[in-house]
Amino acid sequence: MSEIISLNSVELAYPIYSVRAQSLRNTIASMAVGGKLLKDGKDIIHIKALSGVTFTLYEGDRLGVIGHNGAGKTTLLKVIAGIYEPDRGAVNVNGRTSSMIDITLGSRPYRQGKHRDHGAYAGVHDKADHATDG
Repeated sequence: MSEIISLNSVELAYPIYSVRAQSLRNTIASMAVGGKLLKDGKDIIHIKALSGVTFTLYEGDRLGVIGHNGAGKTTLLKVIAGIYEPDRGAVNVNGRTSSMIDITLGSRPYRQGKHRDHGAYAGVHDKADHATDG
């Protein structure tokens, strides 16, 4: 089988600017995001979203991503899709990716609200898809 997606020691941290982090706030924020908070000398806090992520997916493999809020699930998917570039590590994607992180995905904007549905992303179509509502 051929290698489709490969991540090797991927790391990504989000900078949060102009935060006057006090020790109590730091402790609460660290518990809330589930990540490690790092502070540098410029009053910038970095939330480490991904740290040392390594895996390989082969043709036919499926990936399930689970975790609590702030664990980095969406960040991981955005790195794989090429929306975010990792701070460290390598991401190799052989083939085309498309992001399903879109509020309008599958929506049929030409249809009226009561007829609009969100099945298009799953390949669900009906005859009305080829005609506009009058």
